[in-house]
Amino acid sequence: MSALLWMVSISFLLEPSEAEVVTYVILDPDWRTIFRGEKMSFTCNVYSTTQTYGDFYWYKDNQEIQIYQQKFQINSAEIRHSGKYQCETTSSERSDPVSLDVSNDWVILQVPPYIYEGDRWTTNCHGWDNLFSKGVKTYKDNQIKSLHYYVDKTVNGVYKCERKRFLTTHTSNGISVLVHDLFSVPVLKLTQSIIREGDEMTLICDTTLALRRRTTTLQFAFYKDEQKIWEFSENDKYRISSVRLEHSGKYSCEVTTLLGTVKKMSDSSTIHVQELFKTPVLEAFPSANVRKEENVALQCVSTPPSGSSLLYSFFRGSRTIRDYTVDNTYIIPRASEESSGNYKCSSKSANNKVLKYSEDLSIVVKKTFDDGAIGKGDFDRSVGVDQPRLKILPEKVMVNDEVTLHCESSKSFFPMYYRFYHNGTILGNVTSYKKRFVEMRHIIKVVTMTGPYYCDSRNDISTRIQRSGTVNVFVMDPVANVSITMAKDDEDFLLGETVTFTCSVLHGTSPSFIWFHNENVIDELSIYYQLIDHQKQLYIDSLQIHHSGTYQCKASNKLSPNRTFSVLSVPRYINVLEPSPTVESNVLIIALSVVLLTILTAAIGFIHRQKMAPLLINCAFNQFKTERTNGPARITHVTTIDVGASSTNSGQEDYSNIPSMGRVDCEDICYAHIGINRLAEASPHPNKCNEEFSVTYSAIKSSTDTETTQRTPVCTDLYQNFSNNRFQS
Repeated sequence: MSALLWMVSISFLLEPSEAEVVTYVILDPDWRTIFRGEKMSFTCNVYSTTQTYGDFYWYKDNQEIQIYQQKFQINSAEIRHSGKYQCETTSSERSDPVSLDVSNDWVILQVPPYIYEGDRWTTNCHGWDNLFSKGVKTYKDNQIKSLHYYVDKTVNGVYKCERKRFLTTHTSNGISVLVHDLFSVPVLKLTQSIIREGDEMTLICDTTLALRRRTTTLQFAFYKDEQKIWEFSENDKYRISSVRLEHSGKYSCEVTTLLGTVKKMSDSSTIHVQELFKTPVLEAFPSANVRKEENVALQCVSTPPSGSSLLYSFFRGSRTIRDYTVDNTYIIPRASEESSGNYKCSSKSANNKVLKYSEDLSIVVKKTFDDGAIGKGDFDRSVGVDQPRLKILPEKVMVNDEVTLHCESSKSFFPMYYRFYHNGTILGNVTSYKKRFVEMRHIIKVVTMTGPYYCDSRNDISTRIQRSGTVNVFVMDPVANVSITMAKDDEDFLLGETVTFTCSVLHGTSPSFIWFHNENVIDELSIYYQLIDHQKQLYIDSLQIHHSGTYQCKASNKLSPNRTFSVLSVPRYINVLEPSPTVESNVLIIALSVVLLTILTAAIGFIHRQKMAPLLINCAFNQFKTERTNGPARITHVTTIDVGASSTNSGQEDYSNIPSMGRVDCEDICYAHIGINRLAEASPHPNKCNEEFSVTYSAIKSSTDTETTQRTPVCTDLYQNFSNNRFQS
């Protein structure tokens, strides 16, 4: 029998979001190889986040077998039972395969189908009968190997064993052993991407147990800068309720089993705690050296966090002289020698989680001015306020952008009061107790907020207000609501018509336009289209079939190379149709109709002539019977004349062959006439087909003389007559 090699992939516990039901096969006994005739039980074990998982299905070598129970047993194994077994439920995927080898050898090495890190090494060198000696030799990669108590990845290799039966030594086939991960290498995760002072920070040591070992208890420890900050426990989370700047550093975590047989360390992750606000600085105005009876302003200077404010408190020594308020200034009124001392302030966030103290500031109150005090000349020079300068950044913005207005005065006596204006309207007031400049942020809401902007400054000493020069801001409105309009709403056009498309933009500063036909860009130099009005309009002089399709325009404008705005219109569709039949085709149809009508009229005349011929012959025969003539009477031929011709010819027909009616003995019709006449004034062009005609049909019947036995035809009664005076071809 050839050597049996088995390899098993790592199966980890799936998160409930990925799979609710997971299955795996358990063998009992838990051996990969058994002898022919031995028993083997199979169980489809289920891990489920729900209580229902449906029916069971079993497979051998990827072929379904007719077993629908969670467990089944082979009472006496045969060679044919060897193979890979899998199971699944109605609501799960198919499990990983478990191999079973039924052997007919003398000796087999039995190992579990799955071996994990930290497992106790369990093997069995199994003989066919009880006649084998107890001595066993185990080889790894053809070398005698002592067995481990707890396994790790160093156990991997090909194993076999040998035992003696009487004087004969029997060796098993080789078995490839692969130790699988008990749990994955941990990953340190942070519940939030940005950590600021005062935030709660939670670190999670994330790992996943193998599915078959999901009940194993793990312990977790946490490290900062390679120093353990949290001892091993079953808690995989490490929390800090309010972080400080000193919590910044490199963090990692370690996972181990209860007995410490398997340990794994995560990679380190650097966490930077962002400063919520600067440590405050206490400043005194006009200075820390003041004259007796002067007022001294103590200002706790710090930068509040964006979108919130700070609270300030002041101390003299260790005594609180003012509790927390939003005012960062404290006034020492009419300073005396007893006012001298060390002062400090503190600032804290509104949620009270971050508290910072300033350094001490020594205030010295002197009785008179001396060289170290502020002289009168210095005081006078500090009163003056020069013209402030205004800067606005950025200088080019779009609607809804934020700009920063920076107003600065080179000379100032604190506190300084600044105001910002737009087109004469006050935007805001800012007071500075330290710096010679202030800043204010402002949202540009409409295009008309281009300017002018300016600021002014003053202080409590001088009543003079200085105003800066004006500054304008370029404001761009991004393109929006782009649409195409045409002269008519109908989508159908005739071949050769003209059409003009106009690209309309509801909003947008100085847009540029690009046109598309059937999603292809229309070239500005195309011979089939004309782009006019700075490409805002698309004009087609003569529509052809290839102009059919969808048209779109794209409007764009650009504030900077990195800020371009484009909007594509809704497609407009046109359909260029072939024209209806031409005038020439109509004329041809009319001409054909005239010809057909003429043929029809002639046919009618021929039929009537056939009916009247016997009568006319009879009439002629009676008239000329004394002369014994047989000349038949006939209907005269049709003559077409111009109605507008000379009166001498008007209405005259060739009747010379009509027999005399004096002795005609006939009945019914004696004479019939059909005439087609062209009206001369109908068309000045005889060669054209739009001429007008008249048609006349007449018939005369005979009468019988009742006083004689002879029938005397009196052919004077009108039998039938109709006239169509005008018809046009």
